[in-house]
Amino acid sequence: MIWWESLAPKAILDSIKDLQEQAEKNRAATYDRHERYFAGSDTKGDLIRHVNEGGLAWKERQDRFADCGLTRRIAAALISPLAGHDIERTMDDANDAASDALAQVWVDSRIATKQRMIYQNQVVCGDAFAFVSWSDALGLLLVHTVDPGNVFVVPHEDDPMREWTVIERRIDPEDAKKMRYWIWTENARNLINADGVELDQGDGKRGWQANPYNAIPYIHWRGLPVSESYWGSSPISAVVGLHKYANNLRSQHDHVMLYQAHSQLVISDDNVEPKLGTGEANAIVLSKDGTATFLSPGADLPALERAYERAREEAFQIAGIPMSIVKGGEAPSGFALVIEYRSMSEVIEDLAVEAVCAEEDLIRLICTVGKAHGLPLPDDPVPVVDMHLEVLPTDKDAAYQRDLAGLQGTPQTVTLRDFLLRWSGQTEETVDGYMEALKAEQATRSTGFDRLAAFGNLPSGESVL
Repeated sequence: MIWWESLAPKAILDSIKDLQEQAEKNRAATYDRHERYFAGSDTKGDLIRHVNEGGLAWKERQDRFADCGLTRRIAAALISPLAGHDIERTMDDANDAASDALAQVWVDSRIATKQRMIYQNQVVCGDAFAFVSWSDALGLLLVHTVDPGNVFVVPHEDDPMREWTVIERRIDPEDAKKMRYWIWTENARNLINADGVELDQGDGKRGWQANPYNAIPYIHWRGLPVSESYWGSSPISAVVGLHKYANNLRSQHDHVMLYQAHSQLVISDDNVEPKLGTGEANAIVLSKDGTATFLSPGADLPALERAYERAREEAFQIAGIPMSIVKGGEAPSGFALVIEYRSMSEVIEDLAVEAVCAEEDLIRLICTVGKAHGLPLPDDPVPVVDMHLEVLPTDKDAAYQRDLAGLQGTPQTVTLRDFLLRWSGQTEETVDGYMEALKAEQATRSTGFDRLAAFGNLPSGESVL
């Protein structure tokens, strides 16, 4: 008897129902809260509703409510350096067939779109998942993103960072109101519904089957690491609370503004009921001793505005994001720029360390699954991942002039090859071919800037050489 056949249906059902346990509910609720504030949707509950407020006035205030977008701005500043550039995912010492097969997986999977979702989940939720699968219908190996709220993991007892079992909850394609669950271990897999009934896995078979890959086909991107925990932590966790507070303050400001704009007329007259007279101008007619004054509330609107700005600044400070990203205008340069971006750089570097490990594991998993389906991929690949992190803002014009000065200077500090690689927009192979041709011609002719500009996308200007 194979080991998994001894597992009682009740044990499997109990494992599935663990998705409903409090710890999993809390994790899913945290993901949902972070995603709502990141999207700026469904946050009207942050409006402060005052006593007796209702009817049309309350509806109008809800309709004009605009989320402050604090979480999105901060999260975007962390996501863009990770996912805003093409990530190079290759293999060292791989032959042309293997390299081409891997490159085709990235194209078929539309990896540029997928990586944006993966790193958005890593930052916003603190966890991201991808699933590698073979499509018999398409004859393709594909990488899919997975909602981290739909994944339940049982870590190894002696290695909490490694999966022992992964369960993914998916919508039943035959009934959108029902869910079904894929269960994967390194040795076996199964598909069941919420009642524990084993389902057809797409090949006409039900029940536990051998895992054809001897590997769990899921990759986990952890956010900021948590000691001895499989799950990561989101760098925007503390920001969400301040986002809610900022929405509260904006709501209070809106409410007070209404009172300030509509002063209340107060009439004091014990003897005669006041009458409204008409003529060239409306007037309130009172008895001899009556008085009428406008009462205007003295709310300190500037204090509310200062509190809102403090909430924003505190959120950016906690997240380590420079306020200059939002405010714009003049920004520091040189060492001052490095100091201002230091906290942000540290957070992104921590996320990138986790990301590179996950990306390398993804390449290994693609080779494992792809080889099982006949793709010319190696058994033991050596992944190479370059994320091209750019955290500090750069002035491209200044950088170009700096490199140009280094190319023309004596001694020369920037080679022509390096200059072309950085600024021509051409591939390394094209640049090397150009350099060989240039070397052959150098004895008979000089090469001016016009020829270099025609070669690539260099800015126009004086000659380079």
